[in-house]
Amino acid sequence: MTAVAPSRGPAPADARVAGALAEATLAEIARVGLARLSVDAVAQAAGVSRATLYRRCPGKPALVGAALDHEVIDSSTRAARPRPRRAPPPA
Repeated sequence: MTAVAPSRGPAPADARVAGALAEATLAEIARVGLARLSVDAVAQAAGVSRATLYRRCPGKPALVGAALDHEVIDSSTRAARPRPRRAPPPA
């Protein structure tokens, strides 16, 4: 019997694509609004094909949801990082 290695999260390329899609989606929403969001424009801005986009998100609602999830997770990760301690002001 062969052991299967545990998953260690998405591959680096997958994470880059997810990040690019999230950034492109949010930028496109800011530019044209949610009602005029174009999947083609998001794919082009992210530098991926429509097929890649649709493999990850089957439609606009899933695309917007994934972008918001990515943003929340990214913000949480940044907030959880320890901040460097500042030196006390001189007396």
